[in-house]
Amino acid sequence: MRTSATVALLLTQSLALSCGEVHGQSDGPIGVDQIAWVNPPVDVVPGVVHGTFASASMNREVGFSIYLPPDYGEADLVFPVVYWLHGRGGNESDLRPAQTLHQAIEAGRVQPMVLVLANGGVASGYVDNPSTGVMGESVVVDELIPFIEANYRVNSGTNGRGLAGFSMGGAGAARFAIRHPSLWGSVTSVAGVLVGPQELMERNFIVDAELAQSHDLFANSIDAAPRLRRIGLQIIVGTVDEWVGQSRRFAAHLGHLNLPIDYIEIPGVSHNLSEYLEEQGTQLFQFHSARLEAN
Repeated sequence: MRTSATVALLLTQSLALSCGEVHGQSDGPIGVDQIAWVNPPVDVVPGVVHGTFASASMNREVGFSIYLPPDYGEADLVFPVVYWLHGRGGNESDLRPAQTLHQAIEAGRVQPMVLVLANGGVASGYVDNPSTGVMGESVVVDELIPFIEANYRVNSGTNGRGLAGFSMGGAGAARFAIRHPSLWGSVTSVAGVLVGPQELMERNFIVDAELAQSHDLFANSIDAAPRLRRIGLQIIVGTVDEWVGQSRRFAAHLGHLNLPIDYIEIPGVSHNLSEYLEEQGTQLFQFHSARLEAN
């Protein structure tokens, strides 16, 4: 029998997939045991398969979806790979980015690439949070990426690995770029929730102020600036998106650090992943395609 908490969580995830990001917050922390970590997608997209890996940091199986381009069946080919971070309330079952990439590859507008759709927890902020047991950073950086590179033919070098995300995932992409700059050849933040430490604590149930401070995008990017210069950085945001101000502020901050950045504002687009993919999805993957190599 489903508990009321489980039903509420499932409704939250359903809302996330329909609009891209859940805006409201839960009454309290969402613990690791309250999250559905394995979510095979219902939709069918050519080339997409679902799998799981063992997360040592959370002691459970965690799901991922992976898009393999049409040429993947040719045994000797190695492909660049982009990791996608979902928004708040989401998981690995939202295949809209994979559909966009597949169509772009079929049209010959980007090179064949692999796309990995991660599950970082519904409200983790992609931060390792001991108070909830949700290891939003470790599960992607330390566990998912090595698993993909050990089991799929993807370029495991910096020149072949990209990162993108929407909303909570857009902020996660920015944080991962700053905290792990040696991993990425290209990084895109789409409508990122690019908040400071205090709001990071409030939105993601972080009780340790020092932990939140260690994920401060603005302060940490100053220290990381020399290493960030070799990464292709992109920020995409809609002019009527509620987070447009944060994207403008962060883009200006990176500009003050003399970091090259591809900053795009899309007129009339709100905080909805489908709108972003319709208006800018092909160009997003072209950005990564131009910077990533197969070998």
